[in-house]
Amino acid sequence: MDLTLTEAQERLASDARSRFEAGQRPPIVDGSLTDLVVVARELGRAARPSTFHTEVLARLLGWQGPGLAAVALDVADGVARFVAHGAEADTLLVRSGAGHVVEIDLRGTGPVVRPIATIGDDGRCDVTLGSAATLAVLDCDIEGAVARAAIVLSADAVGAAGAALDAAVAHVITRHQWGAPLATLQAVQHRCANMLLDVTMASDAVFDAAGVADRGADEDQVRLAAAYANATAIERCRRATASAHQLAGGHGIDADAPFHRWYRRVKAAEPVLGDARQHRDAIAAALLDDQAAPSI
Repeated sequence: MDLTLTEAQERLASDARSRFEAGQRPPIVDGSLTDLVVVARELGRAARPSTFHTEVLARLLGWQGPGLAAVALDVADGVARFVAHGAEADTLLVRSGAGHVVEIDLRGTGPVVRPIATIGDDGRCDVTLGSAATLAVLDCDIEGAVARAAIVLSADAVGAAGAALDAAVAHVITRHQWGAPLATLQAVQHRCANMLLDVTMASDAVFDAAGVADRGADEDQVRLAAAYANATAIERCRRATASAHQLAGGHGIDADAPFHRWYRRVKAAEPVLGDARQHRDAIAAALLDDQAAPSI
């Protein structure tokens, strides 16, 4: 399929990049999945903290309220762990059986929110529900929402890896060692070429998966495309950002240089919305058993 962006999507990407560079909010939350992927890619390039992915998942689950709704699809012993932006949210969406999500009020005195330090910029918290009030019950396709959110999250990783690649190439071109730019060393050229392959394959997988969803494909196909996109993009983008970090040398540990933020951003995304093993299991089930891919 043709993965070229339309003129409107190119303008959306430019607008999103300008907004993120200025520290502003994303230009959209609702739209086609490809539109969300375009915005997420630019967010990854900017490597700035944002509630964007939390908002996207909440909207995909059917939540339409004001403010911010955090999402916790798994709760054990009354505690939702590693909830993104739990301290900022007014509402918590919790899975309640197949096809149902419960809205929990976080503004009352019942819930206890405890921030947790992580390597990402997503404000993770443990939320003890206690006597929290239930506001409403939503009927939704949870697995379909998670699959689409995983595609959007993968696009964020693609943006981070693409920006890391650009910065690393610029560094090795201008950095001189032994009387010549680092870019003249064959080992450096090979590393940059491998990074470009990783970023390109990750980007193609993500935009192809978004296209599958936007064309109204069968849900099993959407979930399979999402599994492939996430398993491909996260691993390859982590590898690319790690290589960029290494090529940057001393700049890689400079707090004013974003190499560490790009790497941490991708690394933090690895266990979110299904890890690589779960996605590969889904792909294997579809390819080897000719059955619907298991949920992620």
